Amino acid sequence: MTPAHSAKGAERAVGTQYCVLPSAVQKLVDTRFTRGRRTWAMDELAGTGFAGLSLSLRPPTGEWAFDHLDAVDIWIRAWQAFDDKWSRSVRRTLPDGPQPGASVVWTERRWSSLGTQRIPTHVEFASIESMARVLGRTEEWARLTARTRTVFDWWTATAEWEGGGTGAEPSSTEHTLAQVRAVVPAIEDLSDEDFELLMKVVQWLADHPDSGRYMRELPIRGVDSKWVERRRRLVERMVLGATGRARLGLRAVEPTVRLRFLDPAARILPGVSDLALVESEAAALDLEPRGVLVVENLQTFLALPADGSLPVSVAVWGNGYSASVVAKLPWIRNADVLYWGDLDSHGFGILNRFRTHCASVRSVLMDEDTLGTFAELWVREPKPLGVDPAHLERLTEPERAVLRRLRAEGHVRLEQERIAWPYALGVLAGSAAHASAG
Repeated sequence: MTPAHSAKGAERAVGTQYCVLPSAVQKLVDTRFTRGRRTWAMDELAGTGFAGLSLSLRPPTGEWAFDHLDAVDIWIRAWQAFDDKWSRSVRRTLPDGPQPGASVVWTERRWSSLGTQRIPTHVEFASIESMARVLGRTEEWARLTARTRTVFDWWTATAEWEGGGTGAEPSSTEHTLAQVRAVVPAIEDLSDEDFELLMKVVQWLADHPDSGRYMRELPIRGVDSKWVERRRRLVERMVLGATGRARLGLRAVEPTVRLRFLDPAARILPGVSDLALVESEAAALDLEPRGVLVVENLQTFLALPADGSLPVSVAVWGNGYSASVVAKLPWIRNADVLYWGDLDSHGFGILNRFRTHCASVRSVLMDEDTLGTFAELWVREPKPLGVDPAHLERLTEPERAVLRRLRAEGHVRLEQERIAWPYALGVLAGSAAHASAG
């Protein structure tokens, strides 16, 4: 088509009402590919195929074309260039026959004012591979489909258990496809090296269901405890799907419990006030402390006087949310227990969880008086606990009132290390003495 006259703003006119350009089509296809690639990969695995994609290029009417000759010329030339790159030339060069990246449909239109013109009306993508070629995402698509096939084949070959409580036979294609579909996002995000390691790890764990090894002991090159920990949910899901076992057969690293004997007379080793034991050994201690103080933060725990000046036998480092491990110790639950944590939302969240295992614990230095006394030392809590105080059901009403005030003041916090020691020791002595008298 030769323009009969100049059309001002021709480039701006293209694609506004008619004449969609290749760049706009590629953007639309890229969005569809990004959103649909995982579903399409599973469809290909299931053999359901791809129906193809046909997009209208919104060809103009004869009247519009006559008024926008320059715009129509830009549009036609753009699609001629696209067609040459992604249809004709690709057909010539691909060794496996005609596999165009895309096919442009050309149609002759007879316009009274311009005569017969050959214009593009549609662009068609026959396969997902063709879309990936045009988008420059061929390697991404090939990697995704290869991984889904690898995982599917592995699950099919490895699954030997019956039912697993799912109501579906593990050997059924539908069941296996559902398993693969659940892990597609995770496996797609792995590097090539990590995907290779993943398949080695799950195969080894499936072959050794009761190894009793620590994670770091797995005899797989390139795998350490951190590698497995970062991907544990994915590893467990794949092993469960193949074997029906919710556990990996590995030996767990026991958490450590750290104690300080504040009363020299209560020490179980002469001259040793600070002791760290694995949980099972700490639980087996034959202790009958007259009082126990659980402290959230390590520095405060270490700064407590161990000269018998506090009427508390043993202090235990709670270590944040790990305090629930401490709460399960048998001799803890039989003692008068005080809990001292940060005056912030997580401090009360930890206290609430602690009471799940040790209902009689009393909080100390986590009250309105302490909060108000050291108001000049408040700071903003970076990531407050997103739970309404009313839902922390094991807190007392005064504790909930403090938590509500922390929120009302703008999610502030008072770290326990900031509290002056003369004040803290006075309150601790009074609280512990009151418990002993009771």
